Amino acid sequence: MAFAKQFGNVSVGVAPVLGAQYFEAKGLSVFGAFGASSSPANLTDNGHDLEFGIGVRGGIEWALTPSIRLGFAGASKIYMQPFGSYKGLFAEQGGFDIPANLQTGVAVDVMPNLTAMVDYKHIFYSDVASITNASASALMPGNLGSSTGAGFGWQDVDAIKVGLEWRATDKLTLRAGYNWNSQAIQSKDVMFNIIAPGVVQSQFTGGVAYKISPKMEIEFAALYAPRVNVTGPELPIAFGPGGPFNSTHVVDISLQEFEATVGLKYHY
Repeated sequence: MAFAKQFGNVSVGVAPVLGAQYFEAKGLSVFGAFGASSSPANLTDNGHDLEFGIGVRGGIEWALTPSIRLGFAGASKIYMQPFGSYKGLFAEQGGFDIPANLQTGVAVDVMPNLTAMVDYKHIFYSDVASITNASASALMPGNLGSSTGAGFGWQDVDAIKVGLEWRATDKLTLRAGYNWNSQAIQSKDVMFNIIAPGVVQSQFTGGVAYKISPKMEIEFAALYAPRVNVTGPELPIAFGPGGPFNSTHVVDISLQEFEATVGLKYHY
């Protein structure tokens, strides 16, 4: 269910957002061996865990002129059920909410059949403990899964997107875009992010839409994100009489992405 209304040259809309998260962890028993988990039975190898949540998002678009449109949008945090099967891994007893975000942008019709768009977006990762808490304490006794337990150390992210849409004919539309975002992961948190190496910072996109008939449209889109590496120190890996053993090993995480999608639209 959603609400949308137009007031002259201003349009507003608001809608609930339903979330679903599906998670499984394997091979993390080393943390249990060091007594790092507050709930060792709910740390790893517990199969799939599916949880749901709800939030809200809304936006406003203002047509400054017939060819220039300014938009603002935002989404609240999606409050998710905690991962009960992994409450000994994620901070706040399995908590893993989806962070809020704010976005603004402008679209300009450079020509009647060519539109240029620029967006700015801020994602509030720092508002979700299991995402933003520093990972340095991950091997301290009873830390994982506690209210102040280790997280992935992600910082808030700022993203800038630019795009072009060219309506080449009545049937054919071509699209291209570029996205850059700030780095979420710091060097000191690299080791814990081996299981979540979200380090890419640039994405190139392209797409095409073709109207097969007045009611049916087929779309194709592709994305390429160049490889990015982040390196950092290994976390303390053992505890002895003198405390944690600090390894001099360096951990390197990297990510490169390719994506392609095909879709079919039917207008009733």
